[in-house]
Amino acid sequence: MTETIGSPVAGKGKRLEELNDEMFASRALGDGFAVRPPELFAKKEVVSPVDGEVTMVFETGHALGLTTAAGHELLLHIGIDTVTLKGLPFETKVKVGDHVCRGDLLCLADWKLMRKHGCETDVIVIALNSEIEIMAQPGKLNPLDPIFTIQ
Repeated sequence: MTETIGSPVAGKGKRLEELNDEMFASRALGDGFAVRPPELFAKKEVVSPVDGEVTMVFETGHALGLTTAAGHELLLHIGIDTVTLKGLPFETKVKVGDHVCRGDLLCLADWKLMRKHGCETDVIVIALNSEIEIMAQPGKLNPLDPIFTIQ
């Protein structure tokens, strides 16, 4: 079953090799796509890119795991080096075991606070253990615009 993964935020789409993080740029965890919210972006919502179940919420709120309705595993990583902020810019709205629908609120993220502390705000969506086909082109995306498909 092919699943379409949507953008969790509005912003500028980026290929992983454009990221300033070698782990993601090298695809060490898997393939995916990133979206950087605009500098003056007031909306703080990070939404679910798929229907599925929350399987992991990192204690600092900067990363979440989802299993899609078809059983594919996704990692959402909010920002680069944001783990160092010890949860300060994040207000998680879900817990492990929650079922979410595409577009449901996962967390609130304070983009301005992240930038103030020198962190990049890229929201990275990785397909763990799955091959993907990128749909989005680098450039402007709205929440839930298709970014890639999983077979």
